[in-house]
Amino acid sequence: MRKFHSISIRNERQLIAFTGMSEKIFDRLLAEFTQCLNSDQQKKYHKNRARRHRKPGGGRRGILATPELKLFYILFYLKNYPTFDVLGGVFDLSLSKARENVTKLLPILKQAEKNLHVLPHRHFLAPSKPEKTKEIQMIIVDATERPRQRPQHARKQKNGSLGSQ
Repeated sequence: MRKFHSISIRNERQLIAFTGMSEKIFDRLLAEFTQCLNSDQQKKYHKNRARRHRKPGGGRRGILATPELKLFYILFYLKNYPTFDVLGGVFDLSLSKARENVTKLLPILKQAEKNLHVLPHRHFLAPSKPEKTKEIQMIIVDATERPRQRPQHARKQKNGSLGSQ
Protein backbone atom coordinates (compact mmCIF):
# COMPACT_ATOMS: atom_id res chain seq x y z
CA MET A 1 0.00 0.00 0.00
CA ARG A 2 2.53 2.66 1.18
CA LYS A 3 6.08 2.73 2.45
CA PHE A 4 7.20 5.41 4.90
CA HIS A 5 10.96 5.24 5.42
CA SER A 6 11.40 1.99 7.34
CA ILE A 7 7.68 1.51 8.04
CA SER A 8 5.73 -0.46 5.48
CA ILE A 9 1.96 -0.05 5.65
CA ARG A 10 0.27 -3.10 4.12
CA ASN A 11 -3.41 -2.23 4.48
CA GLU A 12 -5.78 0.50 5.60
CA ARG A 13 -6.18 -1.01 9.06
CA GLN A 14 -2.46 -0.47 9.70
CA LEU A 15 -2.63 3.09 8.36
CA ILE A 16 -5.45 3.80 10.80
CA ALA A 17 -3.44 2.21 13.62
CA PHE A 18 -0.40 4.40 12.86
CA THR A 19 -2.12 7.70 12.00
CA GLY A 20 -5.72 7.51 13.15
CA MET A 21 -7.17 8.09 9.68
CA SER A 22 -8.14 6.19 6.58
CA GLU A 23 -6.27 6.39 3.27
CA LYS A 24 -9.00 8.55 1.72
CA ILE A 25 -8.80 11.14 4.51
CA PHE A 26 -5.00 10.92 4.56
CA ASP A 27 -4.85 11.70 0.82
CA ARG A 28 -7.26 14.62 1.19
CA LEU A 29 -5.23 16.03 4.07
CA LEU A 30 -1.99 15.38 2.17
CA ALA A 31 -3.03 17.66 -0.70
CA GLU A 32 -3.73 20.58 1.65
CA PHE A 33 -0.70 19.80 3.84
CA THR A 34 1.55 19.92 0.75
CA GLN A 35 0.17 23.34 -0.22
CA CYS A 36 0.69 24.68 3.31
CA LEU A 37 4.20 23.20 3.42
CA ASN A 38 5.14 24.81 0.09
CA SER A 39 3.65 28.12 1.21
CA ASP A 40 5.64 28.00 4.45
CA GLN A 41 8.86 27.21 2.58
CA GLN A 42 8.27 30.12 0.17
CA LYS A 43 7.71 32.52 3.09
CA LYS A 44 10.94 31.38 4.74
CA TYR A 45 12.83 31.67 1.46
CA HIS A 46 11.66 35.23 0.83
CA LYS A 47 12.27 36.23 4.43
CA ASN A 48 15.87 34.92 4.49
CA ARG A 49 16.69 35.56 0.83
CA ALA A 50 19.57 37.98 1.55
CA ARG A 51 21.40 35.54 3.84
CA ARG A 52 20.94 32.41 1.71
CA HIS A 53 23.92 30.72 0.07
CA ARG A 54 21.92 28.16 -1.94
CA LYS A 55 18.83 28.25 -4.11
CA PRO A 56 15.69 26.47 -2.88
CA GLY A 57 16.17 22.72 -3.15
CA GLY A 58 19.93 22.95 -2.79
CA GLY A 59 21.83 21.21 -0.04
CA ARG A 60 21.36 17.92 1.69
CA ARG A 61 17.94 16.29 1.65
CA GLY A 62 16.61 15.36 5.03
CA ILE A 63 15.29 11.99 6.08
CA LEU A 64 11.74 13.34 5.95
CA ALA A 65 12.13 14.27 2.30
CA THR A 66 8.58 14.10 0.93
CA PRO A 67 5.42 15.87 2.12
CA GLU A 68 3.77 12.45 2.43
CA LEU A 69 6.46 11.25 4.85
CA LYS A 70 6.29 14.52 6.81
CA LEU A 71 2.52 14.19 7.19
CA PHE A 72 2.84 10.55 8.24
CA TYR A 73 5.54 11.54 10.75
CA ILE A 74 3.47 14.23 12.46
CA LEU A 75 0.28 12.13 12.46
CA PHE A 76 2.22 9.16 13.88
CA TYR A 77 3.51 11.44 16.64
CA LEU A 78 0.06 12.82 17.46
CA LYS A 79 -1.68 9.43 17.39
CA ASN A 80 0.87 7.44 19.40
CA TYR A 81 2.63 10.20 21.36
CA PRO A 82 6.01 8.47 21.67
CA THR A 83 8.99 10.06 23.37
CA PHE A 84 11.40 11.88 21.06
CA ASP A 85 13.93 9.08 21.60
CA VAL A 86 11.43 6.50 20.36
CA LEU A 87 10.26 8.75 17.52
CA GLY A 88 13.86 9.32 16.45
CA GLY A 89 14.55 5.59 16.60
CA VAL A 90 11.56 4.73 14.42
CA PHE A 91 12.39 7.36 11.79
CA ASP A 92 16.20 7.19 12.09
CA LEU A 93 16.54 10.72 13.51
CA SER A 94 18.46 12.13 16.42
CA LEU A 95 16.57 13.26 19.50
CA SER A 96 17.00 16.94 18.61
CA LYS A 97 15.91 16.44 14.96
CA ALA A 98 12.85 14.47 16.07
CA ARG A 99 11.82 17.35 18.32
CA GLU A 100 12.70 19.99 15.73
CA ASN A 101 10.57 18.29 13.08
CA VAL A 102 7.58 18.04 15.42
CA THR A 103 7.75 21.74 16.32
CA LYS A 104 8.17 22.67 12.64
CA LEU A 105 5.38 20.45 11.27
CA LEU A 106 2.68 20.96 13.91
CA PRO A 107 1.81 24.55 12.83
CA ILE A 108 1.72 23.45 9.18
CA LEU A 109 -0.67 20.60 10.00
CA LYS A 110 -2.83 22.98 12.03
CA GLN A 111 -2.96 25.41 9.10
CA ALA A 112 -3.94 22.60 6.71
CA GLU A 113 -6.72 21.51 9.08
CA LYS A 114 -7.86 25.10 9.38
CA ASN A 115 -7.99 25.45 5.58
CA LEU A 116 -10.07 22.26 5.37
CA HIS A 117 -12.37 23.57 8.15
CA VAL A 118 -11.89 20.52 10.34
CA LEU A 119 -10.56 22.20 13.48
CA PRO A 120 -12.99 22.29 16.40
CA HIS A 121 -14.32 25.70 17.31
CA ARG A 122 -13.66 26.70 20.87
CA HIS A 123 -15.39 29.76 22.17
CA PHE A 124 -15.20 30.76 25.80
CA LEU A 125 -17.85 33.29 26.67
CA ALA A 126 -16.77 35.84 29.21
CA PRO A 127 -19.41 37.82 31.07
CA SER A 128 -20.15 41.10 29.31
CA LYS A 129 -20.08 43.14 32.53
CA PRO A 130 -18.31 41.52 35.43
CA GLU A 131 -20.16 41.94 38.66
CA LYS A 132 -18.37 42.19 41.95
CA THR A 133 -20.73 39.77 43.66
CA LYS A 134 -20.24 36.91 41.20
CA GLU A 135 -17.11 34.82 40.92
CA ILE A 136 -16.09 32.81 37.91
CA GLN A 137 -15.29 29.26 38.92
CA MET A 138 -13.29 26.71 37.00
CA ILE A 139 -13.66 22.99 37.37
CA ILE A 140 -10.75 20.76 36.41
CA VAL A 141 -11.46 17.07 35.91
CA ASP A 142 -8.69 14.48 35.84
CA ALA A 143 -9.98 11.82 33.44
CA THR A 144 -6.87 9.68 33.33
CA GLU A 145 -7.60 5.96 33.15
CA ARG A 146 -5.72 3.92 35.71
CA PRO A 147 -5.45 0.15 35.89
CA ARG A 148 -7.19 -1.38 38.85
CA GLN A 149 -6.50 -4.79 40.40
CA ARG A 150 -9.67 -6.77 40.92
CA PRO A 151 -10.07 -10.02 42.84
CA GLN A 152 -10.56 -13.15 40.73
CA HIS A 153 -13.35 -14.64 42.83
CA ALA A 154 -16.86 -13.25 42.35
CA ARG A 155 -17.55 -13.29 46.11
CA LYS A 156 -14.48 -11.15 46.84
CA GLN A 157 -15.35 -8.76 44.02
CA LYS A 158 -18.84 -8.37 45.46
CA ASN A 159 -17.42 -7.62 48.92
CA GLY A 160 -15.04 -5.07 47.36
CA SER A 161 -11.95 -6.46 49.06
CA LEU A 162 -8.67 -6.26 47.20
CA GLY A 163 -6.60 -8.45 49.50
CA SER A 164 -6.79 -12.18 49.98
CA GLN A 165 -8.98 -13.46 52.80
